[in-house]
Amino acid sequence: MGKYFDDIHASKESQFNNTPCKIEDSPAIKELKAKIRTEPDNYDAYLELGDLLNFQLRYRESIDLYSKAIAINPLDVRGYRSRAPRYIATLQFEKAYKDFAFCEEKSGISLDTSYRIGHCLYFMKAYKAAEIRFISCIGLAENDFEMLAAINYWYIICRIKLGEVNISIPDLMPTHAQISHHAGYQNAVELFEGKLSIAALIENTNRYIEPMNKPIALYGLFNYYIYKGLFEESRQLLESIINDDVYWICFAYIGAWVDCMELNKK
Repeated sequence: MGKYFDDIHASKESQFNNTPCKIEDSPAIKELKAKIRTEPDNYDAYLELGDLLNFQLRYRESIDLYSKAIAINPLDVRGYRSRAPRYIATLQFEKAYKDFAFCEEKSGISLDTSYRIGHCLYFMKAYKAAEIRFISCIGLAENDFEMLAAINYWYIICRIKLGEVNISIPDLMPTHAQISHHAGYQNAVELFEGKLSIAALIENTNRYIEPMNKPIALYGLFNYYIYKGLFEESRQLLESIINDDVYWICFAYIGAWVDCMELNKK
């Protein structure tokens, strides 16, 4: 995988809380903004500019651009598909759900949209509906073992959120399956299966080739603690996940953030 975002990028606070974002435009962004000023109806230019802003994590600005593109061509699903995950990254889950649902309505159900609709429902605390969505993704993933690891992970966490005390974990992985990109998901699943210890999972978080796997694995461990009734350990770990916010764009980090906000209400 390449870089997830530019070295100079927007903060979590600017995107979660809509505080001022003072990031300078790159030369490419300046060039596209100038093009749009002369071609205000250029649909593709808005999408391209939105994508460049995404690389700087300037999601709230890219949402505005995708919205302008949608206003130009409201039947083209590309604008909605580009805008939807940025709504998730700015904690606007209902809007993300509507965009992904529009994509499904126009283009049919796919693993791409169904998996992310599952996340929208999860973040909206509609855990049963999210569980059903993730289960539906199993058939769509076929032999994509990386995605099957992620699907299994989110299914298990949905069951925990629903208060399940004896989770039956689907056996989705053949013995020859190799997981690399989604190692954090698979390690968390292995923890629930009893194939990996807590100590081994924690040790692995410092070894991942792709560091975004760390918050993924630790959010799995957080939910494992809840499953086992280790609530003090879960609270301490949740605080640690939130404080290490380099990869705040990660769905697992957003899940931890939503859980933390819910705990703070109590």
